[in-house]
Amino acid sequence: MQDGNQEKRNDEIDLIEVFGKFKDWAIRQFNWTLTLIGDLVRFIYRKKWYLALFILIGTLISIGLYKTEDRYYSSQCTIKNNAYDNTVLKGYLAQLNDYLEVQDSVKFAHCLNTFPEQANKIREINIRFVIDKNNDGVPDYIDYTEEDSTAFKFRMSGRLAVQVISLEDFDLNIIRQGLIHFVDQNPLFIKQNTIRLRQQNELISFYQEEIKTLDSLQNKEYFKEANKTDKGQIVFLNEQQPQMFYKNKLDIKEKIQNIQRNQELYSAPLMIIQDFTPWIQPENSLSYYVKKWVPGTFFFGILLLLFITYRKHIQKILERRD
Repeated sequence: MQDGNQEKRNDEIDLIEVFGKFKDWAIRQFNWTLTLIGDLVRFIYRKKWYLALFILIGTLISIGLYKTEDRYYSSQCTIKNNAYDNTVLKGYLAQLNDYLEVQDSVKFAHCLNTFPEQANKIREINIRFVIDKNNDGVPDYIDYTEEDSTAFKFRMSGRLAVQVISLEDFDLNIIRQGLIHFVDQNPLFIKQNTIRLRQQNELISFYQEEIKTLDSLQNKEYFKEANKTDKGQIVFLNEQQPQMFYKNKLDIKEKIQNIQRNQELYSAPLMIIQDFTPWIQPENSLSYYVKKWVPGTFFFGILLLLFITYRKHIQKILERRD
C-alpha cells in the first residue's frame, strides 16, 4: 500500500516538474520576443531617416505608375441563370473576355449587339461564382480568385457575378442588354428554357387535376355521414378527414403559386437580379498604388538595412555552418 502511495506521489512530482519546465520555457520565449521587438523598434528609430527615404521611393513609384497607367473603373452585377448549369453558362460568357484578350472588338461588339467604339472602352469581363458559406440562401462573397479548393462546395446554384472593368465610365445599359442578347442568341439555352417552362406548366396542370380529385372525394356522401351516430355512439374517427383534405389542397395550391411566381419573375434564360454598381472612382487611384508600394518599399528597406548593419555577424554564422 505504501509502495502504491509512493509511486503516486512520484508521478505527481514528475508532472509538476514538467509543468514547471514548460512555464520556464514559455517565460523565456515571451521575454525573448519582447526583447526582439524592442531591439527592432530601436533599430527602426535609429535608421528612421534611411527608412523615410525608402518610403519616399515607394511614394515616387506610386506617383509614377499613377501618371503613366490608364485609369480603369470596375462595376459588377449578379445574374440568375434559369436555363442551364452554372459552369456551362460561365464558360459561355467567358468567350466575351477571350475576344477582349485578343483585342477583337468587332466580334465582341457583335456578341453584345453594340458598336465597336463602345466595345473598345471595356477592358475585361470576368464571370465569377457566388459563394454561400452558410448554406442559408444569402450570398457571402464572390470567388474572384477561385483559389480556394473548398469553395466549390458552397457555390450558389443559378447565380453568377459579372465584373466589368472599363477604361472609362459609360452607360452600363450597353452591358446589361448585351449580356441578355448574347445568351438569347444561343439556341441551346433558349430550348432548355422552353423545356423548363413547358415542364412547369405540365406540373401546374397536374396539380390542378389533383385539386379536382380532392374536391370530388370531399363531396362524396360518406364524408357527409362522418359525423352521424353509429348505434347511438358518435363516430369521431372521420372528423379530421375534411381538415386533412383541406390541408392537402392548401399545400398543392401553394406549390402552384410558387411555380407561377417563378415563371413571372424568371421567365427568360438569363436575368439580372442585382444591377450593376455605379461607376464611382477609378480602381487604380493614387491611394491604390500608395497602399501597394509604400509598405513594400518600407519593409524592403528594413531588411536591407538589417543585412547591411549585421552583415559581418551573418557572414560569421554562415562560416561556422560551413
